[in-house]
Amino acid sequence: MAKQIIFFVETNKKAQTDYLYIKDTVYHFYDFNDKVDSVKPIYMNSKTLFNSKKVKQQIKTQMGFKGETHVIYCIDTDQYEKDFNQQKINEEIETYCKSNSYDFVWFCHDVEEVYLGKSVADHEKVRMAIIFKRENQINEIDVRKLSAKQDKIVKHQSNILNVFDKYLERKNSH
Repeated sequence: MAKQIIFFVETNKKAQTDYLYIKDTVYHFYDFNDKVDSVKPIYMNSKTLFNSKKVKQQIKTQMGFKGETHVIYCIDTDQYEKDFNQQKINEEIETYCKSNSYDFVWFCHDVEEVYLGKSVADHEKVRMAIIFKRENQINEIDVRKLSAKQDKIVKHQSNILNVFDKYLERKNSH
């Protein structure tokens, strides 16, 4: 049966920063065969729009695919331990994902901190993502940083590989 995987990311279509790291992860760690027809991002422009009318419509449109569709929300935790509002929105997104049978990938505190080892200023995000891609820095990532348990948020880590493992087959070298 055919399969598509849709990633909802916080960034916008112009910047594409979050998806650049996610895409590198998918293609670096996983084999693609005839079981996966499509892997694509949907840009939310902000995590606060996770259940907006526009996002819900995009999900509905994608459900017309002939085969399995897996929806994965990829969200930065931001400073959740210091900011109650961030903690609250993260919990709302996770609850929303559970209630709709979507998957929830988190990056603590943000995607750059996980992949680059540090957070970067907004005006540097695109440049740093391009450097990451161009220099194949995905080859330097410790797989343990991307394999945190779903329920245990750890600084500089993500649960991304644990979620992807449910739908994709790892390459033999990983």
